[in-house]
Amino acid sequence: MTAIFPGSRTPWPVIGAANHIEPDGLLPGAIKLAKSWIQECAGRRDDKHASCSQYQEKDSPLPNRVIDVSPSGTNGTDSLRLYLPPAGETGRYVALSHCWGGQTPTMTTTATLSSFVSEIPTPLPQTFADAVAVTRALGIRYLWIDSLCILQDSRDDWAEQAPLMGAIYSGAYVTVSADAADNSTEGFLRHANRKYFQAVRVPYDGAATENSPIWVRQRGALGYQLPFHDFTGREFYSDDATVKHRARYLVRRMLLAATNDTVKDVEDEVLATLSRIQGTGGADPSSKLSTRGWVFQERALAARTLHFGPAEMAWECRSLISCECSASGMRYRRTRSLLKNAINAMDWTDIVEEYSRLEFTVAEDRLVALAGLAEAAAQRRRQRGGENEEGRDGYLAGLWTRDLRTEMLWMSVFRREAIKTYVAPSWSWASVTASIQYPRPAPNLGDWRVVNMHCPPVLAGSVFGNCSPDSYMDIEGPLIHVKLVLAEDPAGGWPSLEWSLLPVGPEEGGIGKARTSIHWDCDDRKQTSLDQQRKGGSFVLFVATQKPENLHGLLLREVYSRLQPGRVGENDPTSMGPGYERVGYVKQPALSQRRTWSDSSSVSESESEDEAPMECWEFWSKFMERGTIRVG
Repeated sequence: MTAIFPGSRTPWPVIGAANHIEPDGLLPGAIKLAKSWIQECAGRRDDKHASCSQYQEKDSPLPNRVIDVSPSGTNGTDSLRLYLPPAGETGRYVALSHCWGGQTPTMTTTATLSSFVSEIPTPLPQTFADAVAVTRALGIRYLWIDSLCILQDSRDDWAEQAPLMGAIYSGAYVTVSADAADNSTEGFLRHANRKYFQAVRVPYDGAATENSPIWVRQRGALGYQLPFHDFTGREFYSDDATVKHRARYLVRRMLLAATNDTVKDVEDEVLATLSRIQGTGGADPSSKLSTRGWVFQERALAARTLHFGPAEMAWECRSLISCECSASGMRYRRTRSLLKNAINAMDWTDIVEEYSRLEFTVAEDRLVALAGLAEAAAQRRRQRGGENEEGRDGYLAGLWTRDLRTEMLWMSVFRREAIKTYVAPSWSWASVTASIQYPRPAPNLGDWRVVNMHCPPVLAGSVFGNCSPDSYMDIEGPLIHVKLVLAEDPAGGWPSLEWSLLPVGPEEGGIGKARTSIHWDCDDRKQTSLDQQRKGGSFVLFVATQKPENLHGLLLREVYSRLQPGRVGENDPTSMGPGYERVGYVKQPALSQRRTWSDSSSVSESESEDEAPMECWEFWSKFMERGTIRVG
């Protein structure tokens, strides 16, 4: 994509003029633009920032610790100190969103806390130093950085502060997002990181305009790296053919008033110009920061986010999005809900799908890093009067009780591994590190219900965090005792590498009639299940859908119960027999897949989509029995 430069009057108002991208994010032009974004969002009272009204021009309670960046000292130097505000003090502060990593010699610990209250030693890691510089340039006194405002050697302090992350980012006057820095030492302001796009002059003699030069540069890429995952919903392509195609399209738009015989000449000249500027920008549109799990709720809950990317600066609030290059000459008004509006407009399943793709340094943070967003969602659901059949809507291990039956039906897309330290029960997506998805459209659920739940938090009062290892639920519905079998290769009946299910019983039938595929939750659970199958272990298929829907269900394997008698009061965990854990999601393959099974005679060429599920149901229903099973 190309842009017109400079930002003065343009002879093509339909295209608009672009802004100059400063080579340093701290230069006056960049700071002036950042201040204008903030002031417009915080100060406007019209419809343009209607979604930001609750955040306009108000102070928030300060976090337990903040960095005071105001100039001090008698020698004219600027010093930093850790400030511990009294309870209830309000003010404005900047919160830094950044990638961990690199050398971080300066951090707050139990040993350094008292000295940091007097003065924080410098130099700071460059990413932190850049955040200090931006905070001062914006005229804001306080800054919050996790490694300086949370004691890094105290589990107790971490346990206290982690659940407050959502409130910290939602209360920040503005969040500075260090997209250009892959760690704490790289920084995000200077020329080497911003990789600004150089503009070059293209002479042009317009037939319908005054003679004037056109300045062309490649469009900045930061707009394409914000979750979900860009500003406009478009994908980013950086190959030369696409750049040339877009250049031709832009030139034709510019020459609407020109004579046709000038179009080809100017196209060639612009393409030649583009070849001269290839490599001067070249910023990778991906942002490592956007792949980090903790950043998800930081951006979702922040009232205003100022992004500093490798190519340019960008803006994101609850009403508008914009970028430093302003290549279209306008700011995009949100026409659909993106990350900032996730709480209001998106289903929790959409949030979980997006969140599960992200990376964690500590896998056990998978629920904790979503706690702030879950708490905000709980408030929103209460406002909407969300209730389940029992008149309440609770939160259990990343799922909502009102929608529990639907939210339990997740499947792993890219299998990884189970989380080694217990975080959540096996029926929760948070128990694995996989990227997960829900069936679309949601299947028609059968006659089953959750009759009992026990999912206490590890930390008392922290219902949105990790779960206690004795968590479980009792579900009542159709059950089928099954065994694992290798599917057959349609080209000759040889065993394949894919596993399927057969019922355990006198009429086992064949794989062709069973027609099920297993989506294993993770490789660990698959291997454990196969080992248990060889030893004669017990497996149960819990059927979640009903006729005429395709068969969907949960594959459960018998495990020795982790629960001890009397741990849950009157409900003796041993009274219901063995416990089970979830190991996979089972569904009937699509018709095109079913026709590849070796028992091809069971699916005729004339079979309709409606007939195939019914035949599958007729086979499996012979083995169904109703019962209650405990899943941990």
